[in-house]
Amino acid sequence: MNTLFIGQKVIRLSEIDSTNNYAAQQVKENGVLDGLVIIADYQLAGKGQRSRSWESEKGKNLLCSIVLNPNFIDVSNQFILNKAIALAVLKAAEMICPGAFLRIKWPNDIYMEDKKLAGILIESTINGSQIGSLIVGIGMNVNQLKFEVGGRPAISISQELGNEIPVEAVLQIVCKSLEVEYLKLKAGKLNYIDEEYQQNLWKLNEWQRFEMNGKTEMLKILGVNKSGLLITESEEGRRAEWRNGELILASSL
Repeated sequence: MNTLFIGQKVIRLSEIDSTNNYAAQQVKENGVLDGLVIIADYQLAGKGQRSRSWESEKGKNLLCSIVLNPNFIDVSNQFILNKAIALAVLKAAEMICPGAFLRIKWPNDIYMEDKKLAGILIESTINGSQIGSLIVGIGMNVNQLKFEVGGRPAISISQELGNEIPVEAVLQIVCKSLEVEYLKLKAGKLNYIDEEYQQNLWKLNEWQRFEMNGKTEMLKILGVNKSGLLITESEEGRRAEWRNGELILASSL
């Protein structure tokens, strides 16, 4: 793989409950292997945000986990890792599908137009004031053509391009893109990453109907703060900050 460290060691599995679980076991047994990649053809219990499952046909999509050791990031600023990783997956998708309208749906899903292309699940351990191990789970729809009716709208790379693309090729592009953004973090380019993340937010500065606390309200997304909270403004001009899961886009109910 044409990278410095991400993907220099790859463990390929036919079937596993979850690549994130397998990666966590590797960290427990062998310590943090910075850049280790776990990839599977199929996950029996793939995990998404907030305990959701991840739907994927066997061998059709990218299902991988990447182990990182970002001990140079302070716990108080750990959401910058989410921003960098989401940007990396977004940019990888842009390289594969040039011209497609791609955005980051807060906190770190990748959308093509109004359909989900990729999801990211980040699990970390804390050592004092620093991040210990970081396991980055990435699911990207590559060659799947049909998705469960009634679920969240989804799209794949092959649907956009009109032809199949090797999953291994997608993995290499994702690993390279992630390494580039990760090295920006190491170089201290935190403000640059934050600005790019904000600029690429899905529905930024657009009015959307959200559900919260049993009621619906029109809100405009203004951005995401340092702690990862979504900043919105109401029609009356009230600003509020929201944790992941506190807001639901009404059209996705």
